[in-house]
Parts: sequence; C-alpha cells; structure tokens
Amino acid sequence: MEESGAPGPIQTPAEPEDVAEILFTSGTTGSPKGVACRHLHVTQPLTDSHGWPPEWWQACADGVYLHANAVSTAGGQLRLLEPLGPQRMTALAQPRFDPERFCRLAEEHRAAVVQLVPAMASSIVDSEAYRRHDLSSVRVVSLGCAPLPMALTPKLASAFPNAHLVNMYELSEARYAGTAFTPEDGGKDGSVGMPRGASQVRITDDSGGDLASGVVGEVRVRWAGLPAQHYFGDAAATARVFADGWTRTGDAGYLDPDGCLYIVDRLKDVIIKGGINISSVEVENALREHPAVADCAVFGVPDQTHGEDVAAALVLRRPISPRDMRGFLTARLAPHQIPKRFVHLAALPRNRSGKVVKHELRARLLAGAATHSR
Repeated sequence: MEESGAPGPIQTPAEPEDVAEILFTSGTTGSPKGVACRHLHVTQPLTDSHGWPPEWWQACADGVYLHANAVSTAGGQLRLLEPLGPQRMTALAQPRFDPERFCRLAEEHRAAVVQLVPAMASSIVDSEAYRRHDLSSVRVVSLGCAPLPMALTPKLASAFPNAHLVNMYELSEARYAGTAFTPEDGGKDGSVGMPRGASQVRITDDSGGDLASGVVGEVRVRWAGLPAQHYFGDAAATARVFADGWTRTGDAGYLDPDGCLYIVDRLKDVIIKGGINISSVEVENALREHPAVADCAVFGVPDQTHGEDVAAALVLRRPISPRDMRGFLTARLAPHQIPKRFVHLAALPRNRSGKVVKHELRARLLAGAATHSR
C-alpha cells in the first residue's frame, strides 16, 4: 500500500525454482495428488519450444482458442497462458461443455483452434451440432486426456473440414512433455505420435531399465533441460513417480523403431485374466466399432477361477443383447478378451478432465447398483 492508503502495484518476487501453482491430478486410479509446478516449468517451454507447434498451428497466431477445460486442470491452466505464449491467442472458455453451444461459439468467434477430449468430440459428432454451424474457421482440433478412438477420426475430420487433427499425449505431472499424433501428416494409426518440442520418451521395466522397441513397459517422459516436478507435501509419492529427472506416467506402452509411441493401457487398468494381460483400450476400440455403442469403458472384476475377468460398461444408441454383442466381438477379439459381464448406463462417470472413473464403475457393478447381464 502507498502512504496515502490508495492501492498501488503489488510486487511479488519470484524465482524460477519457486512454486507457481499446485494442480491436483484427476484421481481416476486413486486419490488426487497435488502436483507442484514451478515458474520455470510454466515459462521455459514457451520460450524454448524446439519447433513446437508446427507451422500450420503457428499460422493461427492472434486467433481464438476455444476450449471447455476446467480451470482446476492442467489443460485449463495452460489455456490461461495462451495470450502470453508465442502465438498470442485469445483463450475462450466454455464453463460447461455443451456440443450445440460449443459449435455456436466456434462460429460466432471464428475460432482458429478448438480443444476437446474424445468424449466431447463424440458428442459433437453424435448430436450433429457441427452441421448447424459454420466451423470453417477452425484450423486445429487438439485432442487429449484419453485415447482417441480410431473410428472417430474420419467423422471428426468431416465435422471440421479445414482443420488439422492433433491427438496430444500428456499428463499433469509432466506439464508440456508428451507426444503428438497428426493423421494428416503421416501419423501411424493406433499411436499417440512422436515426442513434441523438447520432450523425450523412454519405455522401462519395473526397475527403470530401458526396454527394446516393440516391448511393452512403463512410459517415462521429460522435457529436456527441465527438472521433474514434485507432489506437494508428499515426499514418498514424489520419490516413486519422479525418478532421476524422469516422470513415470503409469501408462503401459511401447516405442516402434521410428520412435513412435503406442499406449497399451493404464498400468492399473490392465486386466490380468489367468496370467494373461488384457488391454482395456483394445477391447474398448473393438466395442466402439459396433454402431449401437455410443460410449464404453472396459475394466477388470474379481473372478474366483481366473483372478480377474473382463467387464464392460456400455452407453447404447439402441438395445443390443449381450449374446449379439459377444458374437460381434468374436471376429475382432480373442476369446479371453471378450467381456463376461456388461453394464448398461445412461452415461459413464467422468471426472472434471473428462476421464472415465473406472473404479467407480467397478464398485457399481460389484455392489449390484447397475443393471448388468452375463
């Protein structure tokens, strides 16, 4: 305060190593943890971007960046920085996602970039909201938070005819570090692309040793030149996740010989049935190929014979019997991958980031709170 009592500028000294913000993780596989992000994690990738984003994204400079991320998420916080970034974009946030209003805002403000999670993208396609609004201004559709269903890609390309589709793999604990997949630029189907910017990716075994290309292990990432972040007030969890300058993602994946990353599943979501590992993502992709399936999630449930068995929660566009669904899956999956139990829901439980909360689905099924079929 000035001597006169009138409010004046507040000067708050900050060093690069000081904590700038604490963001809580989504908590899809456990309790949310506070990720402490330092000022250098916020600013350094903006000024030392190593060629990211590509030229066609840079061409959106000074435009509008439309999203519906909660401010309490890493994505929401990053969008607040758009006016300060090298593209100087204006961030426009929809407080609660609605496909019709989202498309209307994109038309009204001539949005150059839109950010969606796959569930939002599916909603825009299924509601056909894109048909009622002019989305020709959109040059980039950035997707993240969850795997992009392969069947959704061509539909989304039709909804945003002038846009590059970019599937981003990232997590709160690693901030900017991650990969990007762009179908139009020769990206490999089923992958999450190549490391972007100064990102580096490793695949390791449980002890941290590097694995050969094609071998599934845990994905570890970092942004070259930046120290790892940490969990605020949780030294034990920090030691487990942030090791030797790398961030353990908790995702199972592999690298191909070209360095392209493929995500198999969340390590905690891998279903182990009779000693055989089953990827929930692979089963979900097969389920989404059925035209009656609007949304789905696959998870493991206890089984006395096999240890675990496969269950699926389905949001349906029209009724289909479990027998017919299993018959459909027979041509797409091995017998041990086909769900034994199905749960029919009006909507999947999701957290503020749009991720499915699978432990809640598992609890509902085991408690018999949802109608299910064998």
